[in-house]
Amino acid sequence: MKRLFNITLLMALAALALGSCHRPKVIPEEELGAIFHDAMLINAYIGVQSIDIDSLNIYEPIFEKYGYTTSDVRHTINDFSRRKNARLGDVAEHMIDAFEKEAKHLRREVAKLDTIDNVANRRFNTMLLRDTAVVIKGAADSAQLRYFVPIKGRGVYDFSFDYTVDEKDDVRGRRIIVYKMRRDSSKVLVYQSQLQVTGKSTANSRYKIEERDSNMVAFMIDMADRQRVKASDRNKSTRMTIHELKVMHQPPTEECVRRLFDEQTKVRIFADTMIRAIETEAKKRAGETASK
Repeated sequence: MKRLFNITLLMALAALALGSCHRPKVIPEEELGAIFHDAMLINAYIGVQSIDIDSLNIYEPIFEKYGYTTSDVRHTINDFSRRKNARLGDVAEHMIDAFEKEAKHLRREVAKLDTIDNVANRRFNTMLLRDTAVVIKGAADSAQLRYFVPIKGRGVYDFSFDYTVDEKDDVRGRRIIVYKMRRDSSKVLVYQSQLQVTGKSTANSRYKIEERDSNMVAFMIDMADRQRVKASDRNKSTRMTIHELKVMHQPPTEECVRRLFDEQTKVRIFADTMIRAIETEAKKRAGETASK
């Protein structure tokens, strides 16, 4: 998480408007870190509430809270670019420390509330497959009982099956099975469940793909595997309705959080392009001053 905050800190420059007429001050690193901390909280709130910020001066009250102006903040950032021994990363550490202290308290006091991790996980929980209202009446429909789902990398894969076996279907011993398929077409069983024949039924499974599973390319789902069916029943047709079959993928939490931050920075007024523009202008002015 520290790496993410260090990256996000660098976005804090684009909100700076033209300074006021007073002689600007250089803000100490610890206070600048506190300002960035509050700005990050404002950004998070804006993102959740979908507030239009085009006409709002949302950062000036933060500067005023610490006794500074927009000009002071802009001047301090420019000063950082001129000083060889100054690093914005040092300011980031102050901001991160503040967040970590708050996080410890919040984990104890509001454990039931959503965290950034939970928000990120929900945001990038992706549906890989959804099939509904599939009616299997005979051998001609049997191909619809088998599904192949590409593996999209590490993370948790959730499988859910809602189905009803026709009351006239008297074949017993069939199973719902899920295999993970290797690149060489070999397979490994990851889930199996006896097919129920007592009206509408539901089955669920969860499987986690790890780094070591990099040679796995897909899941194969068979809604009516016959390996355990009596030999005399194997030629009988399956009769069932698949109300809903669904496969969801949730990447690892750290990846979800990184993608959430990356996504948010694209719409933030704290943008890397603005950082570079301000730093370039600061260096240009410093060069002009030195040449005089």
